[in-house]
Amino acid sequence: MADRLEQLRSAWPGGVEFNSTLVDRAITGTFAPDERARARELADGYDTSAKEQGRSRVLLAAVRLSSGNLVRLEALLRAAESDFRDILVSAEYAAPTSPLVARLSDEFLLWFDGLRTPDER
Repeated sequence: MADRLEQLRSAWPGGVEFNSTLVDRAITGTFAPDERARARELADGYDTSAKEQGRSRVLLAAVRLSSGNLVRLEALLRAAESDFRDILVSAEYAAPTSPLVARLSDEFLLWFDGLRTPDER
């Protein structure tokens, strides 16, 4: 497990593929069945001009932070329209142990890795 985390951490984000399939899996795993269609609508409306890699990364972060709450997802995506970096940092990084050290969150990396099939790892 620790080796897998370090492998992901060293590849993050340039060596990791973010895509709409992962976003769909995240929505399915996070939202109640009767809310998934609305969550997908919100995701589909987010920054359609962006490249898929970056757009999917932000969507994954927003879905994770929403904790299955549609109102929160909508607010996060609105905030991401202004500055997506706040969403990425909040979702992906652990609380800093010092002002100069940022470390990817083990919890987020495990969640992300769980969205991928063995062939995608």
